Amino acid sequence: MSITEIFNYLFSLTPLNPDSLTEIIGLWAVYFGLSLTALYVVSALPLIPVKEPKRPPIKLLIPASVGEELIFRGIPVWLNLPHPFMFTIIWAVIHVHPANIAFCLIQGVFYYRLWIGGAWPLAIIFHLLNNTLMTALIAKTEKE
Repeated sequence: MSITEIFNYLFSLTPLNPDSLTEIIGLWAVYFGLSLTALYVVSALPLIPVKEPKRPPIKLLIPASVGEELIFRGIPVWLNLPHPFMFTIIWAVIHVHPANIAFCLIQGVFYYRLWIGGAWPLAIIFHLLNNTLMTALIAKTEKE
């Protein structure tokens, strides 16, 4: 596969319903790695203000993950609203900082593809996993 074919596959907005646990974990790792790369690249751009990340309260991890998935992907997909991916773009933009938006857009593609593939429980689980990992990363940097 060429780089173009890989890019087209990852960002195609086509349904994603993996056949195996190994496949879904591999795809998550690719999307998470791309998201982190985008986060750090955008953060390093000269005109982007430096922003110290704030660690969200642990008690909000589950409600935030479930709520965001239902509001920004579940409802638009279940109600068959026109242009449901636009809600994912809105979700990303709500995260305000350009580096966070870049991270969320890539993750949003992954979550959206799971939703339209019928694997919405995986979208919620991976969203919760990502929020947990990012909270842990922020906590680690706060201590350093």
